[in-house]
Amino acid sequence: MPLIDELAELLGPSEDAQARQARLEARRRAELVDYAARAIESQGLGDGMVSAEMLADRMEDAGPSLTLAEKARADRGWTYGHVVVDEAQELGDMAWRALARRCPVRSFTVVGDLAQYSGPHAPSSWAEVLQALGTSPSQPRRGGRTSRPGASTPLREEVLTVCYRTPATIMDTADAVTTALGHPPVYPVRSVRDLPGCLEAEDLSASALAHDEAGWAGHLRAVVSQELAALDEAVGPQGGRVAVIAPDAPAVAAWLGQDAALAEAMTAPGGDVLQARLAVMGPVLSKGLEFDVVVLVDPAMIGRQSAGDLYVAMTRPTRRLRVVSRQELPQGLALG
Repeated sequence: MPLIDELAELLGPSEDAQARQARLEARRRAELVDYAARAIESQGLGDGMVSAEMLADRMEDAGPSLTLAEKARADRGWTYGHVVVDEAQELGDMAWRALARRCPVRSFTVVGDLAQYSGPHAPSSWAEVLQALGTSPSQPRRGGRTSRPGASTPLREEVLTVCYRTPATIMDTADAVTTALGHPPVYPVRSVRDLPGCLEAEDLSASALAHDEAGWAGHLRAVVSQELAALDEAVGPQGGRVAVIAPDAPAVAAWLGQDAALAEAMTAPGGDVLQARLAVMGPVLSKGLEFDVVVLVDPAMIGRQSAGDLYVAMTRPTRRLRVVSRQELPQGLALG
């Protein structure tokens, strides 16, 4: 969509498209006037007090009303006084230029986490992310303080440093892993709690399972079944949710589905897999979600593609992270 918007901005409106739209409007108007004339005739109102043109005007005014959102969607030139952007770390310069055209006053609330950037080259600051808006460089601020730049757009950063979701052991390990991959968190966070046994990592790279697909699939089924049973014991039968996050989620879902109990746990009313007690997904889809337990499969493969995606996958659980890998565990994750 940003590419289409950029092209439309560079090329300008098409005369052919404008002419076509004018013809359509003229045809629609002619049909409406004709309908109004027939309505006047059928009602015996042809005394000259109300013309077909007048009635057509009234019918247009009484047409279907649109919500503000619908009007904005239909008008490419629509602008806003303020725009809220979520997962903002994922937007490139072209997307920011498209947003800037919708908000000429450059008033944005930008929400995101640079550590969760999906890509090989993570930005090092929000000023870098927002450079297409003309924001000025600033240092991260806490406590509501505001940077005061010169001529460019002011940039105020509110840094959230406390994590209420994920146990400290898991968060500290996620920081260590991404740092070892060359992407240390720009804004480290501190967890307010920790749980015993919240992290378990299993390196099977030297075992026969690393080269035995059937055996590997069976092992994954056993691991996930164990975690579901442990969650039943902790919060009650069918309580809580488990996510399996894997680089090849469709294959893992197919393997798990060979077990009747796991297949049932993966089923949700309406077919929304995210509402199932057991959800299988890739790291990008897991962004913004949380689960009681996460089973993370082959983290090194995820980390080679994106340190941010691995950070996301590791920080989804509220209770426990179980890691199982056919490859050597990434540096920082090996638990001895």
